[in-house]
Order: sequence, then C-alpha cells, then structure tokens
Amino acid sequence: MQNSVRSLLLGIFATCTLLISGYTQAAMILLYDDFQWSNSSWTMAVNGLGHDLTSVNSDDGFSSALSTGNWDLVIAQFDDQWHTTASGILQSFVQTGGRAIHNHWQNGADTSFGATVQGWNQSSLSMGPLFSSGLTSSELSLNNLGYAIFSRSFSVDNAQIAATFEDGNAAIVVGNNSRTILNGFMGETLDLEDEIRLYQNQIRFLLNGATASVPEPAGLALLALGILIGARRFCRQSSF
Repeated sequence: MQNSVRSLLLGIFATCTLLISGYTQAAMILLYDDFQWSNSSWTMAVNGLGHDLTSVNSDDGFSSALSTGNWDLVIAQFDDQWHTTASGILQSFVQTGGRAIHNHWQNGADTSFGATVQGWNQSSLSMGPLFSSGLTSSELSLNNLGYAIFSRSFSVDNAQIAATFEDGNAAIVVGNNSRTILNGFMGETLDLEDEIRLYQNQIRFLLNGATASVPEPAGLALLALGILIGARRFCRQSSF
C-alpha cells in the first residue's frame, strides 16, 4: 500500500510540475516596424514577456498577416515611410475591435485611436501612473536620432491621456475602451531601458483579460511541494 500511495502522490506532483512549466498562455502578437533606426526594442519587449511574436516588413505582408491570423495584439511602428496602405488596414482592424499599439510620424490612423495632432517635435515626456512602472523617472527626455518629425502631441476625443508633452497636449493616448494605444514618439527616441519597459507596460495593459486566467507559478509550486511533504509524512505513518 505504501508504494501505491507514493506512486499516486508522485504522479500528482509530476502533474503539478507540468502545470508550472506551462502556466502562462502566450499571446499572439503581430509586429510591423519599418526599422529605420530601430534596434528592435519592440522585439526585445515582446520576447522578454514570453509572447509569440510574428514580424512583417512590408505593407503586403502586414495585410496578409492581418487577414489570415487571429492576433491578440497588433503593433505598428512607422518611423520611415508614410505607409498609406498599412495605416488604412490598421484603422480597419481597430474599428472592428482589434487591440493595437501605434507609433507613426504622420496622421494616417490617428482618428481611429481617438487623437488629433496638435504639435510636433516635443522633447519632454511626463508620464502618468498608467505606464510608469519600472521607468527610471516619470519625466523622460526624447533624443532625436535624425528624424524630421520625432514626436507629435495630440488632443483627444473619448480617449485617456497616459502621458503629456511640454506643450500640455497628450503624448500617449489610450482609446477605444482601453483597446488601443497611440504613442506620440518615434523609435529609439527614449533611452533603450525605459523604452523597453514602457512598451512592456503597454503590452501588459492591453492584454489584461485577453488571455485565459491561469494559476500563478508560485501557487502551483507551493501546492506541489505540499503534496510531496504530505506524501512523505503519510508513508512514514503508514509504516508503523
């Protein structure tokens, strides 16, 4: 009997171990970044969170991926070209209920994110509490790497302001009932550490509730440990 009980409990322990190893449900994320000056900070941000990332590098690729994939989040950062086609596709995706983060030096899809451009080339970013966790400061400076337009400020319509520029207008806009984020700055204008953390904060925010709720790894680990301790005690008692 002792060996049977031990085998049963060790089997439960093994099951808990498997649950721990796969406790997260990775989100499916599509990234279109034209990479003019970028060092792939979006890629590092997504990979650091353990999500499944698919990258495309053309408007046609973006259109094809959006029409064939079931994406939890779409990220579009356009630092170089106008991307008229991709902006229109992104706008349609947002209007049909999709979650999206967008950085763009032009106003191709601004209205679908609840924003209207008001100023250009602002350089001081004041963060509100929504995305400031882990940043080096709530006041961040932008560095222009050579862009003609490296930042844009916005007025908002039925949207939330998550950060402001020195002109008093929005720098980060959360719209569409917290499904979308519009960033008013181009890639690599923030220090890399802050940029990655900011992006990760935004990804976590938009994916909250988008993936299945799963047990925390620490809780599963404690459960498995408790089972193992209980097995050892039971086997000792049953030997008398």
